[in-house]
Amino acid sequence: MNEIISSVMSTMVPTSSMVGMWVYIGAILVTIVAVFWIFGHRVEMNVSTMVLGLVTYFVFDAVLLNMFFDNLVVGTFSAGLYDTVTSNPTAFVFYYSFTRGIFYLLGMYVCSRMSMRMDTCGGGCAMGIGWIAGFGIMNQSQGAWTVLQTWRSALAVNKNGGSLGYLELMRSEGAAEENIAEAAVAVDKLVKTDISYYLVSTLETLLLLGTLFAMAVIIHLAVTRRAPKTYLIVAIVLFVVAMVPTSLYLSAILTSRVVYDILLALVCGGCIALAAVLGKKYMNRPMEW
Repeated sequence: MNEIISSVMSTMVPTSSMVGMWVYIGAILVTIVAVFWIFGHRVEMNVSTMVLGLVTYFVFDAVLLNMFFDNLVVGTFSAGLYDTVTSNPTAFVFYYSFTRGIFYLLGMYVCSRMSMRMDTCGGGCAMGIGWIAGFGIMNQSQGAWTVLQTWRSALAVNKNGGSLGYLELMRSEGAAEENIAEAAVAVDKLVKTDISYYLVSTLETLLLLGTLFAMAVIIHLAVTRRAPKTYLIVAIVLFVVAMVPTSLYLSAILTSRVVYDILLALVCGGCIALAAVLGKKYMNRPMEW
């Protein structure tokens, strides 16, 4: 443990970085409220569908995808698949894109079906608001709640005089060597992250929220048969493709963050454009069971 701590430079988390965290959190919350206000005045929707969208996001992302599928099925019971996914970048891209795309689509499909008895023409917008609220706040890697916990960690580091003092405190409290080693890596990354990281991350998350909202509109129109049901197949392809840029970046196949952001912008723009066209053409049509 002494070797772990002695290898860490005592560094404070920059104030600008902590400000960047709050810019991120604020931008996410403002975006959710803004989307609710804009579409709440333009299309007919039910608050119950928004709540259902939030619930289905939590169930399909946090519970079924992350806790059950990723951690239990793959991480615990499928050692071979886990090793392949974690060691082979190409396999990771296919795994990440396919699982996220399919689970998210199934979540929106189930939400659309469950809300059909109280359906309105703006049901897709309502579901989209629920989903972007869920992703924007609760996503385990990009949610505002996760960033808030990061800010609290940064506050604790600075309160204890920097990263070295923080790790010394962990040791004095009897933390295991493995936990101290993990904390040392996390704290080292934290003190080296500046405000630009959070500003760029804010843009990326907003683009993902735009993609999710657009996909909710497309899927809702297809499920309620306002739009031709073939668009559900289109949605499957779009959802998998939408996850490709992130999977490429996480796997380090794509190393340029600029290129990553451009790909996210193209995916988001394409999904929004398709949702706008379909919404204008089909949204006001009656639902077909």
